[in-house]
Order: sequence, then C-alpha cells, then structure tokens
Amino acid sequence: MLRTRVAAATACSDHIARTPLTPVGSRYTRLKGSLATCEFQGEHLPQWQWEIDRRARVKVGVGRDFVVIVDASMGHPKENE
Repeated sequence: MLRTRVAAATACSDHIARTPLTPVGSRYTRLKGSLATCEFQGEHLPQWQWEIDRRARVKVGVGRDFVVIVDASMGHPKENE
C-alpha cells in the first residue's frame, strides 16, 4: 500500500497516530454492527476504518492509549458488503 498509495497511506497514518477518535468525513469512520468492535489482548476496542481509495482500507482498533492495525487490505473487504 505504501508503494502504490503513498499520500493516502501517509494521511491515514498521521491521522490515526494523532487523533484516532476523530472522524474525517466518509474517509475515516467508526464501523457499525458486528464490526463495531474488535478484540485485542482481551480488550474489546472500538473499530474504525480509513478508506485509502475506493477499494483499499485500513481497519484499526482504538485503545485508551494505543492504536492497533487490525487489517490492511488492497481490495474492498468482503465483510463490509
């Protein structure tokens, strides 16, 4: 993703590192329904998704003082359909 979508991937990284709980229009949103949370080290975290482009996505779980990348996909995730 960094090789082919440098600007978008950098914007994603900068945003989730600084303000992971702030939506960015439809580009970065909290997921809903069964995807609203993810589990990391026994904790249920709110799950967010950054849309790199029409197909590529980065999903993150946001903890109290950390952010974990849950998934980075070059194609539209099937579970979102």
